[in-house]
Amino acid sequence: MKPVGPSRRRLLVAADAVGYGRWHDYQQLAIQRHMIDILDYAAAMSKLRRGTWERQAVGDGELAVLPEDEPEHIVVDTFIRQVDVALARHNTLLLPEARLRLRFAVHFGRIMPGDNGYAGPGPVEVSRMLNSAPLRRAIAEIPEANLALMVSGNIFKDTIEPLHTTLRPAEFYRVHVMEKEFEADAWLWIPGLPYLTASGIEDIAQLPQGQD
Repeated sequence: MKPVGPSRRRLLVAADAVGYGRWHDYQQLAIQRHMIDILDYAAAMSKLRRGTWERQAVGDGELAVLPEDEPEHIVVDTFIRQVDVALARHNTLLLPEARLRLRFAVHFGRIMPGDNGYAGPGPVEVSRMLNSAPLRRAIAEIPEANLALMVSGNIFKDTIEPLHTTLRPAEFYRVHVMEKEFEADAWLWIPGLPYLTASGIEDIAQLPQGQD
């Protein structure tokens, strides 16, 4: 048994590939490799030190615990935008059903290292957000989007709302997340949403709580 370390608060980034289960074994291996390459590329372009992130791989995604000195505003803004750029480039020549699309959830919360990963509310909350119905529905109903991002209330209020990023608060949609024992409001962002189809915008506007 590992010694139990003190609890601490960290920035948590969770990612997941959309529709991973429908691919066969070798396609899944390729998706894993492409996803890692894209995340590595986006981090390098954002001048983040992804090699210092503590990552738990789960096949079609990962949960990353970031060190204290990784800038939150760069992770939420530049990193996610670079992922979107890399996904668009990767998907350019692929059939729609073969495109790699990602869901992201970002949260700042308390963690405690354990024998099989991290304990504490932080990892639970970011995982519930990642797998939430509003986030899944958003990426499903906006087929033009390569990714969808959900941030927790503290990320939105501390980083997005005070304009510490180039992401405008008005571009986010407040949604209500109810997953297992977790219930909270969160904030949803789709890159380029104002420029997508009118039907797509209408669909997103129908998400729980609507646009705040």
